[in-house]
Amino acid sequence: MEATREVIRTFVGQGLKLNTCLELAEIDKSTYYYRRNYQKGGRLPSHVTMQKGQAIDNLVVVDEIKSLLSDEFIDYGYRKVTTYLKRQGYEINKKKVYRLMSENNLLRPAIEKKKHFDKEIVKSKPKAYNPLEIIEIDIKYVYIDGLQRHAYLMTVYDIFHREAYVWSLTLNMRSKTLIDLILRFIDQELVCKQVDPSKLQISFRTDNGSQFVSKVYRDLMSRFNFKTVYIPPATPQLNGHIESFHSTVQELVCNQFELRDLEYAIEVFDHFFYKYNNVRYLTCLLDHPPIVFKKLWESGQISQKEEKKKLIFFFKEKVEQPKYENSLDTTTISLEVNLDESQDFVCSQNKDIVNLHMQIYAF
Repeated sequence: MEATREVIRTFVGQGLKLNTCLELAEIDKSTYYYRRNYQKGGRLPSHVTMQKGQAIDNLVVVDEIKSLLSDEFIDYGYRKVTTYLKRQGYEINKKKVYRLMSENNLLRPAIEKKKHFDKEIVKSKPKAYNPLEIIEIDIKYVYIDGLQRHAYLMTVYDIFHREAYVWSLTLNMRSKTLIDLILRFIDQELVCKQVDPSKLQISFRTDNGSQFVSKVYRDLMSRFNFKTVYIPPATPQLNGHIESFHSTVQELVCNQFELRDLEYAIEVFDHFFYKYNNVRYLTCLLDHPPIVFKKLWESGQISQKEEKKKLIFFFKEKVEQPKYENSLDTTTISLEVNLDESQDFVCSQNKDIVNLHMQIYAF
């Protein structure tokens, strides 16, 4: 900058107007005339504070602040301490109070900001090719008539064969509730069945609720090598399977039963989940309950393939070859059901059956 000023002064000395030189150099006039004095600005800190016209040493002010903060149930910050001192007659501002409290370690501890973590955000509908591959978790409000308040229904739901593995109904929703539910799932579906979690690639798919982004939940998922993925905000259709399930809950339980208390509600839901998993036919499962469908799948009687970006379930059938007079061959072969002629047996995992206006979301 000094070199630029020297050039401008040279041209001004040769008769060129200063404003023209500044315009050519693209420099403001205030910048050209500015000279730094390299002195520390501001007033020097004072050692006294005025109180009712009398100078009081700052140490006395500090002692009064310590006396105030030593009282039980008093945890003032520098702003409220400033208000207190002014009401005691001190002529003092919040900046000086902050300096005195900082120098004597009387400030409240700073609130630590939560560290953000890198979330895997998915923007497509899920496709599962086997059980224990993609699991959705969500929370639904359930109104308890006798208590005149809502309870929280949380469900762990497998999108492949539509089984609700575990669930909980509580009046308060904490991260501990989610952790207990995940541990129940691990004990029931992995430990008791002697399944090694490290040999699976289970993906837990949730929204961005506070329970699902909590550190304790993410640590538990990492401990068992489970993958956590999140859908973008305001996109419940990307968790369409469990949203559809909650629509069924609303229709068959919430709209049909008057839940007088939490104990009765848990009893009703226990019966509902048993019927849903073991008895109730689902069209998307070829008119079988989830548990029965899973057994048929594991026995090889049901297969799956992708058509037009959709996963299709279908039965396998064994048919006999036509018998001829001179043929003794009675070998049977395995054929797939013709999808065009057997549409009753077709199921799409990606079929949008979510009734969004029926949903009540916890978040």
